[in-house]
Amino acid sequence: MELKDHVFLSKELKDTFVVDVHIHVGGSTRYQKPRNDGDSVVYTMDRLGIDVTCASCSPGAYCDWMWGNEVCAEAHAGHPDRIKAYAVVNPNYEFDLDEYFVRDDRFFGLKAIPFVQGNLPIDCAGMQQYYAYADKHGLPVLFHAWQPSEVRDATAVARRYPNARFIFGHSGFTAVEEAVEACKLCDNVLLDTTISDIYDGALERIVSKVGADRVAYGTDLTAFECSHILGRVLLSRLTDTEKEKVLGLNAKEFLKL
Repeated sequence: MELKDHVFLSKELKDTFVVDVHIHVGGSTRYQKPRNDGDSVVYTMDRLGIDVTCASCSPGAYCDWMWGNEVCAEAHAGHPDRIKAYAVVNPNYEFDLDEYFVRDDRFFGLKAIPFVQGNLPIDCAGMQQYYAYADKHGLPVLFHAWQPSEVRDATAVARRYPNARFIFGHSGFTAVEEAVEACKLCDNVLLDTTISDIYDGALERIVSKVGADRVAYGTDLTAFECSHILGRVLLSRLTDTEKEKVLGLNAKEFLKL
């Protein structure tokens, strides 16, 4: 059975390793998300055949980042093999990340979204302490990299901190040329598929430019349902080998899962 047949038959993916590199847990004033806890996320994962999700917390981005991180850590603690936690960091504060990554083992990476923390750029001075920490410890960092300017700033960070691993959220589809340039310049960059609405052929276009090894499945669950992006990958014109890379194999290697 080809991977696209899972869509037509409404079958979960049982024999394909799937990682969603970009989800959210916790409530938010920006989105109505009645099922946003770890148990609900795992229910959706099981229904579709997703093996691992990588989560940050919406309240951690938009309001109380330290409390939001505790919400995310709780989701991970309830499902440690299924939900991996990004710690949201805030450029307006200094914080000892050893509390998250050395003294306990609740988090595996960082989420950087400074534009909602004072309309600050990705490459702002306050974020450098966190990027340096990720570089020192070889941690993954998920960017909200939507606008071309954000992708360019994120690329500068990735070049400055080559030992960290950077996922450019959204950028494969909202700033294609800048994302292509990032992949040319930086081996430590992966693009994700997270975007709620896109034109037919967008996934094929970005894969043709950067290669199937540089793209990972991401969805923005629970802000949006993740099945439509899964269907977009499965029904794309990519080969099944390319689809398997995008769905999980790239993230497995890149994130060391």
